[in-house]
Amino acid sequence: MRLPLDRVRFSYRALLRHRRFSALAILSLALAIALNTTMYSVLDALINPKVAIREPKRLFALSYYGDFRRRLLDQDKYEAMRSLGFVEGMTRSVPNYFGMSNMVERGSRVRDARVLNVSPNYFALLGNQPSAGRLLSEADLNVEPRSVVMSERLWKQLFPERETFDTATILLNGQPRSVIGLLPYEADFPGAYTDMWQLPPPSSMSLLLFNIVRLRPGVTLEQAHAELDLVAQRLALLAGESPRDVAFRFRPIMGEPFRFQRFHFALIGAVLAVLLVACFNLANLQLARGITRSRELATRAAIGASRADIIAQLILESAWLAGAGLLLGLILTVWGMKLVEASVPPSLSHFIVRPQASWRLFAFAAIATIVCLGFVGLVPAIKLSRVDINELLKSGSGTGVSRKSRRQYGALVVAQIGLALALLVGAALLLRTASGLYGLEISEHYDRIIQAWVNIGPRGPADRRTMADVSADLVARARALKTVVDAATIVNGKPKKNFISLDDPGGTPKEIGTGLWRYRLVSSSYLRTFQLKILKGRDFQEGEFAEPLVIVDDLTARYLWPGADPLGRLIKMGDVHSNAPWLRVIGVVQYKNLWAVFDRANPEERLAPRLGGLYVLNGADSTPVGKGASITLAVRGTTNLSRLVLVLQNTLTDGASGLRPAYVRRMFEILMIDRMREKQNFIAALFVTFALLALAVSALGVYAIVSHSVSQRTREFGVRIALGAGERDIRQSVLQEGNVLALSGIAVGLILAARAVGLLSAFLRSEEDRYDSWLFGIVALALFAVTLLASYVPARRAMRINPVEALRND
Repeated sequence: MRLPLDRVRFSYRALLRHRRFSALAILSLALAIALNTTMYSVLDALINPKVAIREPKRLFALSYYGDFRRRLLDQDKYEAMRSLGFVEGMTRSVPNYFGMSNMVERGSRVRDARVLNVSPNYFALLGNQPSAGRLLSEADLNVEPRSVVMSERLWKQLFPERETFDTATILLNGQPRSVIGLLPYEADFPGAYTDMWQLPPPSSMSLLLFNIVRLRPGVTLEQAHAELDLVAQRLALLAGESPRDVAFRFRPIMGEPFRFQRFHFALIGAVLAVLLVACFNLANLQLARGITRSRELATRAAIGASRADIIAQLILESAWLAGAGLLLGLILTVWGMKLVEASVPPSLSHFIVRPQASWRLFAFAAIATIVCLGFVGLVPAIKLSRVDINELLKSGSGTGVSRKSRRQYGALVVAQIGLALALLVGAALLLRTASGLYGLEISEHYDRIIQAWVNIGPRGPADRRTMADVSADLVARARALKTVVDAATIVNGKPKKNFISLDDPGGTPKEIGTGLWRYRLVSSSYLRTFQLKILKGRDFQEGEFAEPLVIVDDLTARYLWPGADPLGRLIKMGDVHSNAPWLRVIGVVQYKNLWAVFDRANPEERLAPRLGGLYVLNGADSTPVGKGASITLAVRGTTNLSRLVLVLQNTLTDGASGLRPAYVRRMFEILMIDRMREKQNFIAALFVTFALLALAVSALGVYAIVSHSVSQRTREFGVRIALGAGERDIRQSVLQEGNVLALSGIAVGLILAARAVGLLSAFLRSEEDRYDSWLFGIVALALFAVTLLASYVPARRAMRINPVEALRND
């Protein structure tokens, strides 16, 4: 009996004799383990977020609900909140709504950032510590330029060349800011992705209500709610409201516990599939390698080695592989976590966040390695330990492996191919959706459009302006800017009583009723600003006021006047008896719908009733400017659009004319196209990586098994060639074995894909497109081609066997 140390040395030397096999096994396991541990680090950050906040369970969000008649002074609300006895401290935090977009600039680098206005005690209440520099305090209230704290993430984007932090000046919405410190990711609330914190101007500090409170130690939620109910009743009396209409919303600021969504099960399934593919592949290789060592195992058994000794020896060899794979996998995990952290977009925070390291990560890696060891070591060891000494010692080299043995490890190859196909189908669907976002012709219509929603107030009792006057003023202001090509105004409207009426030259007008009717009251430059293609008829003309006019898109025209020419027809935005004017159709434009890529089934029937393509000329809009009026201005720019956003914001802010922009943003931001592309690209890239790795390992498995089968059937092929078999017969015999494996795996994979594709529904298109038989077929053919190529290489080697040499060696 050998000593355990001798067994360890012997197993190590056995692997060194097969360096290529060992390197392949270690690399395959390492990649699979790294993928699993990296994704686990993401899920662990979602389930057990690590926060650098002092006792986060005692932090609560507090908001006031009531006083709809505005009878309470802000001071009354402040005093009511300050009187709460269960509160240890409170602070304020509110997003900085600068046109609903905050532009941060450092030289040529421009970023859209999420900015919070906080009170001076914000960081002290949360217990934050800076990673560099210092945090905001009372001393920063009257400092110019105003001080800000920046996230480490944004700092690395704006200052990639700086290895250490030093105070720097940036521009926030065109105004200078001094960066005094950095805050680590863990110091923010999970999933928040705040980029910058600043103190509001002292003049607006009183406008912020307390909305974050810390409970005193020992206070229960029941006690807090009871006190809040009493304070709410007191405020209800002051406001003259019903006690049921006044309340405080009070909830834990850390939010609800994480709940798995369907996508997370898809993510878990994908990484486990890669791990299983790698394990199955290495188990196959171990079986194949063990069969080539059959004489060695039989010899050891003949000289006294028990079955337990043989199993222990094979498991020790697999343990070396698994241990090396775990070590390399952890090294790759560190790199993978950094890659995910740098590339995951904040818009995916509901699904994927920045990965985190913890003891649970190492425990998971150890469990994954043990699972791998079971597949790679234990199963083949038990199989190979069942040796028949007499049969193995009688058989010579190259006697051929039995069909039963080939079927046993061929089943694992079928499982590999099936899992790889399921991953490839999911990746192809995600990739198609991501590429579809680049086929929306957005560059032609929206990439240079800036849209501003402008609130309009009357200049006084003597103000006689109409909405048409305001429209002309806004367009003139925008056109005066250097980088503006054209501008137009839009007011969205809804027909009276949700009816529209169509003329009928041969009878009574027809009414069509639905709650989905919409139209746009636009200036004459609308089509030119958005560069909409006119299919027939003409565009609006500048200064055209003679009669009410309308232009429709081709989809709406086909829906309203099927088979007829829409030009010259009349349409009314209301029922037949309404006082709305009849509008004459003068043109038809090409239908454009950004979201048609996600819902393509029966577009004419589904989308036409929404009538998004009814453009009514506003030249004769005599609606007077009243309190609460608003209008949308669309501007087409040429270059430096981020700077144009700020310039336009300042141009439209005019108290004398009653203009106050509520937001100014690029259409890309309003439609969230950039964010959707970021999300889809990241998710597609993630699953494409999984699928390609599984495909590569599966193809390698097919190659290894078919190649091993060829080497074991050397004598058989030699005899067949000696008896007159041609190269075509030998090639067909080898390829047939690979094709059976491939087709069986494809059948299994198609079933798995059909069952699992629904887990990716959050990132896929309509139900009809998820089960695209053409895409399923193309992916299956591509996988079959790869496995065919993997089988063809050993088939060529079999065709070149010299029968004389094969029979002599036997």
